[in-house]
Amino acid sequence: MKKIATVLLLTLSLSVLGITFATAASGPVVKEVLSNFTGTVTPTALADCFGPDGITPYRTLAFNGKLPATGSTPTTFNGNLKLNVSTTTNLVTFRGIGQGTVTLLRGSPAMTIYKGTLNFVLVAISATDFLARGFTLANTYTNNMPNGGKLFANFDFGIHDNGDNTFDVSGSFGDQGSPLAHDYSATWNGTKCV
Repeated sequence: MKKIATVLLLTLSLSVLGITFATAASGPVVKEVLSNFTGTVTPTALADCFGPDGITPYRTLAFNGKLPATGSTPTTFNGNLKLNVSTTTNLVTFRGIGQGTVTLLRGSPAMTIYKGTLNFVLVAISATDFLARGFTLANTYTNNMPNGGKLFANFDFGIHDNGDNTFDVSGSFGDQGSPLAHDYSATWNGTKCV
């Protein structure tokens, strides 16, 4: 009888410890993330129109492309950044907005690392150059399946019109640049303290 009680107590203790260890291993994880991306994209749509006043000119530009993402922390964020973006710019104030989707693909065959939305404000600094700053919220993936994690990323990028129906895009997200211009970004595994 004493042996059975000891075995039951040991089994119960290991079960409790197992639950404790499993809970500790599945706790929240928030990590800094950095990435750089540079490449050339091709417009998929370009249209000019006037605002509701019939006077103010606007331009809508849509583009997509894959840009190499390099110098990333964690290195799993190196790969090909697939952008699908639409922008609308006031051609008097040269202020615009952009929205779209972003997907990071890595390896062969390509595996999705993260996939989500991006929203940004852009400003023309010349007839051919634009600066943009915005935010990405994306789901993270393991083996092409969402894993419950998230990418929260402020980002900056530049767009240069090459004049040949292509645009160079170059930018980054994460703690890069001067302390006043950091684009704070992080990944989170989707778990909260309970």
